[in-house]
Amino acid sequence: MTPGWCDKPTWRTVALNRRPSGGGQGMKITPFMIAMFFGSVGTSLLFGIPAAAQNTGTGLMLQQATDKFIACNNTIIDTPDNRFIAGYMPPGNYTPGDLADTDLINDAYVPAISKTHELALACREHFLIDIATIAPEALDIFKPIYTSIDDNYNAFLGKQIGRGAYLSRRKELGQNFSIQLASFQTKIEAQSAKEKGIEYAQQSGTSWELSRTKNEMTDKIDVVAQSSQENDQGAVAKIKVYCVNQNEIVSLALIVDQSGNATIQIPGSLSGSIIATTRVNEESPQDIGITTNTFSNQFLIMTLLSGEKGRELRQQTNVYNWGSVPDGTTWRYMVHITTSLGPILIKIPVYQDQIQQVIKSCA
Repeated sequence: MTPGWCDKPTWRTVALNRRPSGGGQGMKITPFMIAMFFGSVGTSLLFGIPAAAQNTGTGLMLQQATDKFIACNNTIIDTPDNRFIAGYMPPGNYTPGDLADTDLINDAYVPAISKTHELALACREHFLIDIATIAPEALDIFKPIYTSIDDNYNAFLGKQIGRGAYLSRRKELGQNFSIQLASFQTKIEAQSAKEKGIEYAQQSGTSWELSRTKNEMTDKIDVVAQSSQENDQGAVAKIKVYCVNQNEIVSLALIVDQSGNATIQIPGSLSGSIIATTRVNEESPQDIGITTNTFSNQFLIMTLLSGEKGRELRQQTNVYNWGSVPDGTTWRYMVHITTSLGPILIKIPVYQDQIQQVIKSCA
């Protein structure tokens, strides 16, 4: 293979074939699924720009560059040379048993490590060229780590370290890369969410009010955003968004009639929960269970987690289960509830000024 091998269109095709069909959006991948060839020998490598960022120009171009980079490194992992480094398929007259317990036989590994490093270098150079064009600020993330990778490689060639130390350091650098890139990805996703969220707040057709009341039990100020939304058959949703714990904001909806009475019937509400259809951002709608609160017609429809809680939630595979969503990357939340007066659609424009003030008060 030559240094230009990553230019082949087949690498892009291989990467795309790994992604699910439908919806026009990429797979939902957590930031810490990110890895590179030098981070995990013999392991399939994946990372992706979060779905919310993919519809922006920068996000889409980063995803395309990433797809090619993934395919490059995945192909290296499948080579006999790389498996030889890991001790699984040694070429020539060596066996895994001959080399499993020593770091001293560097000469046996030099050709294989040199070849895989050269191939990885080709992937890297093409990736850096793409990044320099798409998001130059990201180069500050990659370059120091790549310098350390080269230093580690040269130390092995110079017999200053053995195979075990070389592989251990390579994995450590890969993990560091993953953490730094995850932070950059979240930044891109948050920028996209804010832009879309401000636009949606202006177009959602909802109105909100903000109240600030001193809580004499806590000596703190309770900040609450409220909205009244209704359907054309007389069902009204009275919505409250407020802080319950640090970095934990909830949204309650009380379903009443035009007179404010909870006379409307909602299937399943007496059992303590109902099935409602939700939609987050531009994701496909999905049915989830939402629980009743104090009254049978009052429902906990959304929990918005910010700060460290939000960061932990973004790392999970399916962040939208049970109405919990992360702040910073969530810009729209909708709930469709069936009632005896017809279905009602509840809209939570997260970047509405009043809701943003609630979020800030909850930090």
